[in-house]
Amino acid sequence: MLKQFSQETEKTRFETFVDAILAIIMTILVLEFSVPEDAFSSDGNIKSYLVHLVPSFVSYFITFSTIVVLWMDHHNLFRLLKMWIYP
Repeated sequence: MLKQFSQETEKTRFETFVDAILAIIMTILVLEFSVPEDAFSSDGNIKSYLVHLVPSFVSYFITFSTIVVLWMDHHNLFRLLKMWIYP
């Protein structure tokens, strides 16, 4: 019984660790975007700046979506995992 509890605890700890890593990665992705100081100083400047960022937004969306799919697959795998053996 104690060994089973320990295995379940270790499995949960590993899941939490992976969740934290993925959350940090997603946060770092968002930090890439920044607004320049002079973006709001003139009319149309912000629009041209946002149009310039469209490739970055697309890249961000694809990367973020890929990470979310991997995260969901990880949770599904661990939900189906019955036994956790670690060294």
